[in-house]
Amino acid sequence: MAIGPGARTEPAALTDRQLQARISSRQAHCAGGSIDPDEWFPHTVETVQADPFLASRALALCASCPVRAECLELSLRQWHGAGRYGIWGGTLERERRALRRRWLAGTSVTKLLPASRRSARPGRSAAA
Repeated sequence: MAIGPGARTEPAALTDRQLQARISSRQAHCAGGSIDPDEWFPHTVETVQADPFLASRALALCASCPVRAECLELSLRQWHGAGRYGIWGGTLERERRALRRRWLAGTSVTKLLPASRRSARPGRSAAA
């Protein structure tokens, strides 16, 4: 729950519709971006494992995205549909598979995201 004007609502407290609105808003680095949509959905997991560069531009864009946690939350909720495939919340399918076990056990997506990725902001390094 949000407290105060600058606070953010925990992604788990949002509806699917609210999550979708956030990840398709101007805040989302992928919305209307310059990256080819195919880069968000590499052909196969094996392809990405063999050549991680194929997903590197999309993953780099996600790294500092302010709605990354919301994106990851929606993908985990939509696991049996589109959320299982491609890049969501700066994670590859195999990474989300491991994160999903912890998420199902009650761990918040904000705790699942590595701190360096979670706190990154455009124009700032994660260590700053």
